[in-house]
Amino acid sequence: MRPFILVGAVLTMLAFALARPGLSAAGEIAYTVQNGQSLSGICAEVYGEKDLFIPVALYNGKKDPRKVVAGETLRLPYSGSVTLKKGESLSGLAKRVWGDVKKYPVIAWANGIRDPAKVSAGTRLVVPVMVPYRLAKGESVSSAAGRFYGDPKQFAPIIAASGIEDPTRVPAGSVLKVPYVFRRPVKKPVPVKVEKPVSRASSEKAMILLKEADVDFRAGRYGEAWTAGHEASKGLKGKEKARAMRLLAASQYAFGKTVEALEHLQEAHKLDPDFSPDPAYVNPEMMELYKKAKEK
Repeated sequence: MRPFILVGAVLTMLAFALARPGLSAAGEIAYTVQNGQSLSGICAEVYGEKDLFIPVALYNGKKDPRKVVAGETLRLPYSGSVTLKKGESLSGLAKRVWGDVKKYPVIAWANGIRDPAKVSAGTRLVVPVMVPYRLAKGESVSSAAGRFYGDPKQFAPIIAASGIEDPTRVPAGSVLKVPYVFRRPVKKPVPVKVEKPVSRASSEKAMILLKEADVDFRAGRYGEAWTAGHEASKGLKGKEKARAMRLLAASQYAFGKTVEALEHLQEAHKLDPDFSPDPAYVNPEMMELYKKAKEK
């Protein structure tokens, strides 16, 4: 996972964290710290992702995530899910969950939805946890997005969640709500990569995996996104497999592996030659890779 590139700098900023965020359509478990445990080790155990220690520290109002003591009880959050009711829009769902219709882009972002108007009743949607974060001097909303999501351009969900009207006028000390998708914690080690027999993979299961991969990617969990997307691709064909290939390409690009990303895009182009990426969602360098993929 890449969101927390400059850990030392972020540790200083943790001093500005709030004590307790609210919960909406989400949950948490209580975890008692044992002798010799660290917060990163606990996150690796219960989430399968050690790099979640910073947002978990923020969630618990910790000034320094390196300081946990035996016997201390931590609150480990996880994202909930809700079902869209008949006649309900994403804005209506946002009002039901958070009491604010303007927060619907947060749900759209967490579920990889580009057109909120095309979500049908009965759709099960992930609801992210709101992690509190106070901007330090010299920080902006976009730099915070870079810290948490690995991409400063991904500030839209933070703006919607925090109720910010003008992202260029957010002073230091402002409290942001950073949407984050946490998987439900488990009290056992979780392997980084889980191999599933291809013979058991159905198209339906593959699509579920692909959706999970998309959620992981948008939450900055690029390694997990690649793993889930790779498994999903085994059970998909045609345009759906091409979609998985594009997600794999984006995951590889996030790790700086442009050669591998180009190979995935070339395969995606063969499967879906009419696809054109939206410049509003794809950065210029990635757009160049798409162009090269079409030329070969």
